[in-house]
Amino acid sequence: GRYGPYGTPQTQELLSMVIFSTGIWATGIFVFRQTLKLLLSYHGWMFEMHSKTSHATKIWAICVRLLSSRRPMLYSFQTSLPKLPVPSVPATIHRYLDSVRPLLDEEEYYRMETLAKEFQNNTAPRLQKYLVLKSWWATNYVSDWWEEYVYLRGRNPIMVNSNYYAMDFVLIRNTNVQAARLGNAV
Repeated sequence: GRYGPYGTPQTQELLSMVIFSTGIWATGIFVFRQTLKLLLSYHGWMFEMHSKTSHATKIWAICVRLLSSRRPMLYSFQTSLPKLPVPSVPATIHRYLDSVRPLLDEEEYYRMETLAKEFQNNTAPRLQKYLVLKSWWATNYVSDWWEEYVYLRGRNPIMVNSNYYAMDFVLIRNTNVQAARLGNAV
């Protein structure tokens, strides 16, 4: 009773070492992921000429190489990727209207523009709040909804021989040249 509920001083010391080392381990993982996230958000290498790499990009590549393993698994850096930014509603509607403009005549485009403005003013603010809230805790706020409601929702059977990639294997002369495979498929 005199050493408390955890027994002897050795047990208390062992318990405190386990708690302390677990905290150090968790902090190390957090710092490692945040550092890798910061490194992976660097985009300067995309805007440089291929043969003229800056010193900053070279240092960046060395740091990424040091922090990444030799053979990473498929989703091993998923939590280290920067979060997907949530686009604004007006920008999304503008891009949508630009994409449907060549497909619609004047009357249909005007109707679509009216519907888009109505959506922007009435429904979009509430949905945008939900999307921003989801983006705070999810690394990719689109993927799980995409998989559940778009990709896996349809249960219609697919037609026989609908795999166009493998369709030209029926032909006598196979090729690995993609343009020739496309020609065969057409």
